[in-house]
Amino acid sequence: MNRYLIALTAVFVAGAAFAQKPAPTKPAPKAQTKCAVTDEDLGSMGKPIEIAYKGKNAKFKGKSVKVCCGGCVAKVNKEQDKYFTKVFGK
Repeated sequence: MNRYLIALTAVFVAGAAFAQKPAPTKPAPKAQTKCAVTDEDLGSMGKPIEIAYKGKNAKFKGKSVKVCCGGCVAKVNKEQDKYFTKVFGK
């Protein structure tokens, strides 16, 4: 019986030593809390408006930014790369 317990303990210890560690995960991106144009708090002028990227920069494809009001929509649409870089960095 003792031999069985010693062997079983050795198997568990060896298994733990060779166990794979989980791959590190990237932290979730921070939620946008400020308007991409005015830096005002989102929600301070009504429901925020989300604008999807439509330019040619591959790094921003599939992403969107939020603005505080309708007046900011035209500014972002006119210069998307400028405002997406402001929110997401270079």
